[in-house]
Parts: sequence; C-alpha cells; structure tokens
Amino acid sequence: MLQSANRENPAALHKIFSLYFVTESGKVAGLRLVELYLESGEFPAAAWLGDRMLSWHPNLLVERPKLLYRVALAYHLSGDEANAKTRLGELKQKYADAK
Repeated sequence: MLQSANRENPAALHKIFSLYFVTESGKVAGLRLVELYLESGEFPAAAWLGDRMLSWHPNLLVERPKLLYRVALAYHLSGDEANAKTRLGELKQKYADAK
C-alpha cells in the first residue's frame, strides 16, 4: 500500500498512517504527510500531525530531530510562536549536534 501511495494520493497516506500508525509503514506515511502539508502551505496541519507523531510514535528515533525541526517551522509559519519555541528548544537541548 505504501508503495502505491504518493503525492497525488494523500488519502492513501492517511489510511496507512491511521491503520498502521505504530509500524514502519505508518511512520513513513506520517512523515510524507508532514512534508506534503509543509509544501502545500498547510502549516497548522503539518504541526498538528508532526506533534502527534512526536508524542505517540514508539519508533521515531533517527527521524526525531528532523521532525522536531519541521514541526517547529510549521508552528512558526502558522503564527504559533509559543509552540515553535518549545519545539525548537527541545531540538537545541536534546539534539544540538543533529544535522
């Protein structure tokens, strides 16, 4: 399912994300959705989805700093400076050497 889900079919990504959240496929679908939301200017949606992943996904290890940055950026671009600073602070504190 994940291989057939692409940018032209975000509904398929949502389905994979919802049904298989705790799996690797669910994680990849969620990360793709965050990217799609950022690219299309839907910053509140990107922040909301990314925040849910940061809070609940059990296997978000290597991707965590990257997602923290994107969520902080999405909050900033949507005008929510308090949450943007919180996520940026977490990124600086826990992953200062991440690239």
